[in-house]
Amino acid sequence: MREKIVILKKSREIPVKRRHPWVFSGAISKVVGDPGYGDVVLVLSYKKEELGYGWYSPRSQIRVRMLSFGMIDKKIDEEFFFKRLHRAYSYRKDMDPLINSNAYRIVNSEGDFLPGLIIDYYNGYIVCQFLSCGAEKIKDIVLSYLIKEINPYGIYERSDVDVRLKEGLNPVSRTLSGEIPDKIEIQEKDVKFYVDIKKGHKTGFYLDQRENRYFLGKISYNKNILNCFCYTGGFGLHALKNRSKKVINIDTSIDSLKILRENMLLNNIEKSRYEIKRQNVFASLKEYIEAKESFDVVILDPPKFVKQTSDLKDGILGYKKLNKRALKILKSGGYLITFSCSGLVDLLQFKKIIMECALDCGRDISILKEMCAGVDHPYPPALKYGKYLKGLAIKVE
Repeated sequence: MREKIVILKKSREIPVKRRHPWVFSGAISKVVGDPGYGDVVLVLSYKKEELGYGWYSPRSQIRVRMLSFGMIDKKIDEEFFFKRLHRAYSYRKDMDPLINSNAYRIVNSEGDFLPGLIIDYYNGYIVCQFLSCGAEKIKDIVLSYLIKEINPYGIYERSDVDVRLKEGLNPVSRTLSGEIPDKIEIQEKDVKFYVDIKKGHKTGFYLDQRENRYFLGKISYNKNILNCFCYTGGFGLHALKNRSKKVINIDTSIDSLKILRENMLLNNIEKSRYEIKRQNVFASLKEYIEAKESFDVVILDPPKFVKQTSDLKDGILGYKKLNKRALKILKSGGYLITFSCSGLVDLLQFKKIIMECALDCGRDISILKEMCAGVDHPYPPALKYGKYLKGLAIKVE
């Protein structure tokens, strides 16, 4: 069978040689062999050097997602993908003592050399996202591996995201194996959570924030805490379990706050120690400023403000507005725990935003800790947007 080949333009091989996992359409000089959706292609430089193999996507700006680099055995088959999946799963088992939870990520896309594939484990159940046409093409191989090696109670697909449209795929959400309950109970250290993997955010829970929740718990003793964009209470419950004085949780989602209430009962938290408010966070912060109320800790974990380059200006203004309001209601000696999950805003830029907010508010700050996604979310160093989650733990004077 004729090999399917992508030949790059002159000098466009440099990022690939530096292990960047994406080849954009503008870098391609010629395509040979008429590759289809998710086909494996050999990537060659302008001088016909073998750069590696990748999945081809005829509709996406990311035309090739690299699976391997350099000269390798050209047989990329079921065994190749089984080895990749097994290597990813074995790494998570090695990380068990650090993860300290029965919910974690098994495969993190490019970080595990399986671009566009996300696999999350929730206490016996598995959620998959097939976000690239290459990942879609190996769906049966993935299911075969998961059933053979992990044998979960059920496997659910949450490929209900718009990024699939760019790959020429329709969003889909469905059961792939077994039976899926309406909610699954998971545990992080001594904190329990209900997770709705069918309808919840992402694959049901923000697994990437686990280690940051652990950190928040350690500084929560005897403190009054405002937990903004609280979702189902991840940060708030870790604070309460570590004997915070009181936590006010704010979000706009009825469904999320319903699960939050159930999580409070699940963890036997006294009602006097927490409040749950369905309100816009920006409006809530403004009300606290006007009422001259203050907190020992404010947590800001907003949704993605910058989804594309055209959003950057408005997104930065949004981060500034949000963090300024938070700084105005923090007690002297208090802590601001603030995050951005916008891949287009890097850590240096995020630090600059927070520094400008502090200057505008006349507050002196010190950065105690830089935060990112947990150890079960590896990413390739050449992919700038791989480190999408960044956070700062800040002491406010």
